Amino acid sequence: MLEAVAEFMEHQGLGVRGRTIFTRHMPPQVKKGILLMEPLSGVPVDPDLPNYYKTRMNLILRDQTHESGMARAEQVFALLQL
Repeated sequence: MLEAVAEFMEHQGLGVRGRTIFTRHMPPQVKKGILLMEPLSGVPVDPDLPNYYKTRMNLILRDQTHESGMARAEQVFALLQL
């Protein structure tokens, strides 16, 4: 799921996977990036509903200033609102 969201974000112009959009790990030298992660508690699975997942994702945004980070966070939240 994270890879699909990362690809969607890339197609919407929010960054480039592997350079500014990451799943599960963002290298420490990246100064401006978006990290998508599954919750530490995992994804609950219902055996009676195969291939149905109701989950959340953690989004960590790194930027050079608080203001530019908040502006990018608002872009991401607007894009991912369902």
